[in-house]
Amino acid sequence: MPSVSGPYGLKPIYHPNGLVRPVQLRLTKALMEATPTLYSGQPVAIDPTGRLAQAANGADWCGAFYGVEYQDLTGRPIVQPAWINGTLVRDLGNDSARVYFTRDPEMIYKIQASAAMAFDDIGEQAAFLNPTAGNTTTLLSSAALDQSTVATAQNMMKVYNIDPSPFNDWTDAFPDINVLIARHQEVALKAGF
Repeated sequence: MPSVSGPYGLKPIYHPNGLVRPVQLRLTKALMEATPTLYSGQPVAIDPTGRLAQAANGADWCGAFYGVEYQDLTGRPIVQPAWINGTLVRDLGNDSARVYFTRDPEMIYKIQASAAMAFDDIGEQAAFLNPTAGNTTTLLSSAALDQSTVATAQNMMKVYNIDPSPFNDWTDAFPDINVLIARHQEVALKAGF
């Protein structure tokens, strides 16, 4: 049972077609270096410049960040689960960096809730707790499902079910919950039920 608060962001766990994998976005040196700090599992959105940005409560988003690959200024290849703003990359034109993230509106994610939940929360929606924060040691997102916001009103994510992992229960102090994106950038909004 998850009795300890240890948020890890969003983990993609299921898709109806069976493929749970990130997509790739190629960026120029300028766009990559202007990208804000992103942690593995952090909710993200594609901003008007075409790069990834941190998702914020109340705004549409598209998925979760899962890593970046680029060359440093000496030409050494770097593959990291997080992007730290201020990092410099080698200029390779339109392929200076490759960012990996999930983007499919049908993807189901696992996320830790901030408090115990109930079976009748299925179908309701919730906001994130700490959607832009992360752990600088583990490089994981600190995003969690904010249990205090669970309601039928339009919000960031829709409660799909309790995660089937062993010893996980609705009444645990910090249960793992399966969610869908409720405010996807490419899908019309729909409130909970």
